[in-house]
Amino acid sequence: MTQAIRRRWFGVGLAGCLALALWGQYLLARQRPAFADGVVLYAISAVLFLVLNGIADRAGIGLAVPSFEVREGPAHPPVWPRPVRIGLVAASLLCAGGALRIIISRPPTYWGVFYLWLVSVALFVVAHVHRPSFAGWAEWKRRAYANRWEIAAVALMLVGGALLRGVNLAGVPANVGGDEGSQGLEAIDFLTGAKTNMFETGWLGVPTMSFLWQALWFKMFGISVTTLRLPWAFVGTVTLLVFYLLVRRLLGKRLALITTFFLTTYHYHIHYSRLGSNQVADALFMALVLYFLTRGLSTRQPLDFALAGVSLGASIYFYAGARLTFVVVAAYLVVVGLLDERKLRGQASNLMILAGAAFVVALPLGYFYYKHPDDFNARLNMVGIIQSGWLEREVQITGRPAIRILADQFQRAFFAFNYYHDRTVWYGATIPLMDFASSIFFLLGLVLATFRWRRDGYLPFLVWFWLGLILGGMMTESPPSSQRLITLAPSASLFASLALTRTWDMLGAAMGKARAWSDRFIAISLVCLALIGTVYYFHRLMPKRLYGSLNGEVATEMGYYLRDLGPDYRCYFFGPGRMYYGFSTIPFIARGVEGLDVLQPISGPPDFVLPDKGAVFVFLPERLWEWNFVKQKYPGGTIRDFAHARSQDLLFTAYVVPRSVVEAASGQ
Repeated sequence: MTQAIRRRWFGVGLAGCLALALWGQYLLARQRPAFADGVVLYAISAVLFLVLNGIADRAGIGLAVPSFEVREGPAHPPVWPRPVRIGLVAASLLCAGGALRIIISRPPTYWGVFYLWLVSVALFVVAHVHRPSFAGWAEWKRRAYANRWEIAAVALMLVGGALLRGVNLAGVPANVGGDEGSQGLEAIDFLTGAKTNMFETGWLGVPTMSFLWQALWFKMFGISVTTLRLPWAFVGTVTLLVFYLLVRRLLGKRLALITTFFLTTYHYHIHYSRLGSNQVADALFMALVLYFLTRGLSTRQPLDFALAGVSLGASIYFYAGARLTFVVVAAYLVVVGLLDERKLRGQASNLMILAGAAFVVALPLGYFYYKHPDDFNARLNMVGIIQSGWLEREVQITGRPAIRILADQFQRAFFAFNYYHDRTVWYGATIPLMDFASSIFFLLGLVLATFRWRRDGYLPFLVWFWLGLILGGMMTESPPSSQRLITLAPSASLFASLALTRTWDMLGAAMGKARAWSDRFIAISLVCLALIGTVYYFHRLMPKRLYGSLNGEVATEMGYYLRDLGPDYRCYFFGPGRMYYGFSTIPFIARGVEGLDVLQPISGPPDFVLPDKGAVFVFLPERLWEWNFVKQKYPGGTIRDFAHARSQDLLFTAYVVPRSVVEAASGQ
């Protein structure tokens, strides 16, 4: 009887906890002035959630978490004897040094450097391979059969994730952003030979290796909007697998499956996986580095540290936000050393392997940054609140102390998943970065993991999340900016999945149900959340065409229209000063079609039209009145209006004049 009463009160407490969180999120969803009330209710709910989890742990209701076993020596002997390993490392460093020497000489093409660099990386990794622990193909089959349902589940999630990220890439998002177009044009330069150095920076200080990766897909599948976005859909899908392996190693198979399903259907991660831009790679590199590093700390295998170092060094060749991996690795190792020095005891040589691998991989681009430090800091100087002078100016303008401004910055970044909306056109979501229900579990899970940071394998994810939130959110302008926080999508998915799992497990225990009961309801909840997120993204948000801004929509429709007209027409764009023909979406989609900006409004028939091609005059609505002057000189053309798909507001007007009419009007 007493046990039944205790269960009843435990269930009442859990229901109250969820009710408070629901009420708090409801107030946040209403926006101000209910923000403070919502935060207070959330705080009470979080405290109650912590208390209930403590009670559940003492009652034996906990997650089955793998233990962190540190092996005193290498589990598997190296393939190569010590002299050979030293020789391979030396050869790797010689190749890396040779590649650097060629770079310093400024060769006409860098492909030789590129291949030599790949050889140096391969030699370093090969030097640290070890003999596998299993006895050939029979052992592989035995392990695969024993884990067949897990493998099938992960495979299904990868297929589903690939479909969500890769189907109809040209149509969702319908707009092609200007930054997408710019990166596509940079990649095309590799194909045409206009660009051959993959160890420098290009557009907006982005490393050119990112564009080479893009160019590889253009080379294989042709140049189109679909292939512009396809490599990043691939990266987003691979992230699911790597993150699954990371969570499984640290927190167990069950939570790994739940978290991966959540991330697979998470609209925020789906969106950035569908863009022709490199931000989504941040999470992949972070997951790779943490997976190999945490595995290496446990197994003490040099190969794991070498692979962690390769992943770490490779991260600097993509989006600037991936530099967070260096900060996270350093912070994680420091905290691990302070908490449990036995994990690092005897690992000095392995940590040197980690640093050496990162050095070999990063050396060519690192030299470029050494010679051009302003390029290394270009993005930080633009968006960092200290580097750009924004914080100092804000203090002068508002009269508020810097500490209050920083607190406001932190608040905006912290509540990006619950309250504040994206402040950029990169996503343009009409809700926070998580939907209403998911955001409740996210915040409760974040609090639970944070208060358990010393145990249960949460530490890597917490270091990842909090440093990313501070450096990518709080310390940059206009938080929350979704493109700078996308690296947090996997760890945020973990926290939401953690709270969801713990809630159903505790509720099942309060009702006297077995684990299978909670598993069923966790599955149902995940499917419901998946439907909410995917329906919102594909059927509510994307048809609004908010991504890329109004100019992005104009440029996309204009690009497709000019592409269909072909290079026999020259475009005269009456767009300045709102936008210009150089808006990268236009030249990317309409490759080969010449364009000329009409910078100033005309006051009479145009005299700048060349007679060697047909002419298409494109007018933004605010300059449509100039069409009358064009028509005076070139009558008989075809006029066409382009409207917004939903609002039917005018985007632009095109007036097409055949070459024969242009020649006649020019007197030829």
